Amino acid sequence: MELEISEAPVIYQDQDEGLQRLVIVAIPSGAVYDELYGLMKTLSTLTCSRTAITYPPHMTLRTGVMVPEKETGTFIREFGRIIEKERAISSGVKTEGLRAFSYWEEENQKYIILYSVRKSQALADLNKRLLGYERYKKSNKTVFQPHISLLYGDVDRESFETAKLFVGERPEIFDRFFSFDLDNISILAQDSSGAWSLFHRYELSETNTSKRQ
Repeated sequence: MELEISEAPVIYQDQDEGLQRLVIVAIPSGAVYDELYGLMKTLSTLTCSRTAITYPPHMTLRTGVMVPEKETGTFIREFGRIIEKERAISSGVKTEGLRAFSYWEEENQKYIILYSVRKSQALADLNKRLLGYERYKKSNKTVFQPHISLLYGDVDRESFETAKLFVGERPEIFDRFFSFDLDNISILAQDSSGAWSLFHRYELSETNTSKRQ
C-alpha cells in the first residue's frame, strides 16, 4: 500500500534539536513478556548493565524515525495508514536460539546476548511494507535481522563472559526456542529518565484499533 506524502522524505540525525526519536517495534504480551523481562533484569543485575533494561522486551521491525515534537500526531496518523490493513500473525515470532557474540562499532568492541528470530516470509514482507513509509526516517538502514536483545550496550568483556557462562549453565531458565503472536506494532519514546516506554500501540487484529499511552 502506497501513501501519498506532500513533502519529500527527510533523514534526521541524532544531533538535530527539537526532534523526538521514536522506535518501531513489536512487543510480546502475557507470560512471554514477563519471562523475557525477568531474564533482562537478571542479566542487568549480574553485569550492572542498564542499556537493555531501559527498553521493554521487544523486536525492532524497521529503522526508527526522528520526528519534530510538534509533528508526532502527524506521524502517528500517517504511519497508521500504512499498517491499517495489517493483521496479526499467529505465532509469527519464532526464535532460532540464543546467541552471545561480540562485534565492532567503529573502533569500539561491543557485546550482546540475544534471541535470534526466524526471518519468516511474513516478517520480511511486514518489514518491507513498513519501510514504505519514508518520512522522518532516522537512517537508510534496510537490513532486517529480527532478534530480541537481552543484554548489550554498556557491557565490558569481563561482564559479557560472566553473563555468557551464566546463561550457558542455566538452559532451564533461558529457553532457546519459543514463539508468540505478533499482534501489535508499537512506538517507543524515551522519557526524561532515559527509559523507553510505550508512546503508541497499533493493535493488529480484525478490527485494527490503536491505543495512545
